[in-house]
Amino acid sequence: MAEETKAVMKIALEEVPDITVSLHSCECNPFIIQNSLAPVFMQKRIAELATQLNNRYINLGLPHMEEGWALSISNNDTIPPPKESFNLVSALHYATGTMSFTFESPHGTIEDGATHEEIIDIQLGLYEEIFKYILNNRLYWK
Repeated sequence: MAEETKAVMKIALEEVPDITVSLHSCECNPFIIQNSLAPVFMQKRIAELATQLNNRYINLGLPHMEEGWALSISNNDTIPPPKESFNLVSALHYATGTMSFTFESPHGTIEDGATHEEIIDIQLGLYEEIFKYILNNRLYWK
């Protein structure tokens, strides 16, 4: 395991965050990637946040996925071995119970067409929607 990965896991185990997000970028419109190895109830929560976030981008006229876009929910954990990769996002959920996912943001290249101002608004919108979601949907583990 890379030292950076160990450090992220150590912090997550100490802090036990409600939500963790791995930030990526590509030549794309912004979207949340489903944590396909999380339990179905957690995938539903991630899908709900993803839809809420995409609707925000649509309403603000920012780059977005098409209207009506939704994350898929799969019950991939019924028959081993898993067909999806187990990665840091999956490990964070299983180690701490956090709602963990990856967010893809545009680069701002000719291919994706996002301006630097739009990228800032996309990122700030992500954080605001995360805070709003967790304030209204906090999960208390028993």
